Amino acid sequence: MNIESTTQKHWHEKSYAKLVESIQYIAQNYHDVYALALYYYCDDDEPCFPKVELNFNTNEQFQAQISEASSQAEAKWNYAYWLQEPSWDIGGENDQLLAQWFEQTPFYYSQKQMEYAEQEDDALFNELLEKGEQFAQLFITQIIKMVQQLFSENILQDTFGKNLPVIIHELEYYEEPISWTKRANPSALINEFMDVCESDFS
Repeated sequence: MNIESTTQKHWHEKSYAKLVESIQYIAQNYHDVYALALYYYCDDDEPCFPKVELNFNTNEQFQAQISEASSQAEAKWNYAYWLQEPSWDIGGENDQLLAQWFEQTPFYYSQKQMEYAEQEDDALFNELLEKGEQFAQLFITQIIKMVQQLFSENILQDTFGKNLPVIIHELEYYEEPISWTKRANPSALINEFMDVCESDFS
């Protein structure tokens, strides 16, 4: 079965267009933005419903939070201290194109199968969970490609007047999501973030 399906490509195109539009809205309505973030999680903790929320932070917010954080670096790079503005999301339970893409992968299972497995069959439950996690990895790979595309098409440079780091993260900062950020961004942009991860967040 072809994982790189027409539906997946359509989902990528539509999601990327939404991401660009959301970034342009941020630039038009907020000043002194120094970083963007894509917060990754799964709706209902179901790996077949992967999702990212776009957010951002400003230097004004960073300065205001220094006294609340354990360090200046934490105030600047820990999402918990960022602006918690209404966010823009990609993916999730209500994304119909995402659901169609999931159905066309080798990792598909129905919600009825999962409900049965949760109640009656531990082995099947573990098998379906593994499938869902493999699909979630496909999703993250596409998110990384979208961020790379932002740089290759000069979207951030043209929108903000300079390139900004795009942090892809979960609630906790650990090796795997840090590697997503590293893959997605030009290395020079994330040197400061990577240094903080190795010290404050480790």
